[in-house]
Amino acid sequence: MKICFPDILHGQHPFIWDYDKDSNRATCTFKLAGSSHIYDKSALIESLKPFKGITLIAEGAAVIEDMSTFVKSYSMVQIHELEENKKLTGSPSKSSQNFFGTQLKSSVVSSQHNASAVATTSSAKSHGIQIDNFINIEYWPTEWGNTLSYLSYFSNKNEIDSRDRRTDLVLSPYDLPKNLQYKKNAVLYPIKQKQIAIICRLFNDILAPYYDDITKEEELPSNLSAFFRTMVEQIMLNKRLNCGPTPTEQLSIKDRNEKFSDSLEFEFSVQQDYISRVNTMLRGLLFFISPKMPANALTEDKTIAKKLESLRSKLSTKDTTVFIDALESLRDLTIEAGKVEYHYELLMQKLNEQLMEKASCIDNVFSCYHLVLQTLHKKFHKEKDTVLISIAESTLALTVIAIRETYHGNSAAKGHIGIPASCHNDFYLSAAVAHHLSKEFEAQSTEICKVKKKDLPEILKDIIMSTIKTELNEIYSTQHNSTHDDETASTSPFNYGV
Repeated sequence: MKICFPDILHGQHPFIWDYDKDSNRATCTFKLAGSSHIYDKSALIESLKPFKGITLIAEGAAVIEDMSTFVKSYSMVQIHELEENKKLTGSPSKSSQNFFGTQLKSSVVSSQHNASAVATTSSAKSHGIQIDNFINIEYWPTEWGNTLSYLSYFSNKNEIDSRDRRTDLVLSPYDLPKNLQYKKNAVLYPIKQKQIAIICRLFNDILAPYYDDITKEEELPSNLSAFFRTMVEQIMLNKRLNCGPTPTEQLSIKDRNEKFSDSLEFEFSVQQDYISRVNTMLRGLLFFISPKMPANALTEDKTIAKKLESLRSKLSTKDTTVFIDALESLRDLTIEAGKVEYHYELLMQKLNEQLMEKASCIDNVFSCYHLVLQTLHKKFHKEKDTVLISIAESTLALTVIAIRETYHGNSAAKGHIGIPASCHNDFYLSAAVAHHLSKEFEAQSTEICKVKKKDLPEILKDIIMSTIKTELNEIYSTQHNSTHDDETASTSPFNYGV
């Protein structure tokens, strides 16, 4: 069985695995879903290293020895080829942006994990232009991932992932972008959920019944299916039209002051820019409340245009009013979604720059490299910077190896210790660990000063690892005591539940 894990990626593409249910084992094929490009195998292996439960074998193979445990942490998706004689209501589109970054070519993807969270029904239960008849996970995983998935799947998944995969003591350069992504998703997904809920209501409750009245076709024509699918998807994707400052916001202060009489006029102009670009995204739905908009402004396909005109002519005054109110809400939500997306895009750019520069502090976590270098400057202030930098770099290289050897695959450390890749030359510490480490460096300053400089990296590495172990043991102790207290309370004869 071919499977993939949406969270285990190289770039934007998930790895494809061969899964043997009988042996409870999966082997990586080192092929990527949605990509025919041939990648350097060492780079692919590097992308797999951070994931606990994946064993890398010396021969260059990667296996998951215990799938039943692994899928508790990582959602599994099955991939199987389309049957040639499968009768579809329309062909999967070649969208440039999708659930996995690009189209899963000639594939059908069906969820095998958290399936109950998917809020769409199968196309067998829907018909006409009910939304899940032209967008569903079985035939269009790409478009489903960008649209209907937000009804529940991604929101639930982000909440689980954010809770289960955060680290609180040691954070690798992988963890910081991941944590920022969780923060972004926590803000963006509820907005997208409201967006797609409105779109579903407009199609399923208003447009679909009218469509059934004007057509006797048993199946939705593939060209109309593709038209509506693209229309809905483009509303939900912000990158092309709805991410970044508006033309008015890009004006220099000088041009802004010359053009606008006051800040209120400027802010009004900015809002009109947002409305204008979002209206372009919504034009497929705006058509139904715009009597003067010709259908050929939306499509060159005359058969589609004719059906759109017929559909619009059927809308009652009451339904048109509902449509107008819904689109006003949808417009506001789409503007908000674009602003959120751009805000976090800027934060991610800044974070990546900080990681490249080895910033001393990022969002209240502290660079281990800088703590080591700071200690060296304090103890050996007469030494050349190049020498101290070399010692700090050697210390971090040794510590990264030690963390990987000590904690990689250690289930007890999961959620506390982020595993840096062997190529990483820094990692970050929580405020508590950083404070503890600074005190340890100070307490052992005499020993540090006595050691030969060539031996310093090993000594400093040992202090760092000892500090991490102490902090981790304190967490274990706290968790154990908490569990013990809960068990005692629940079995106490004097526990009256008050």
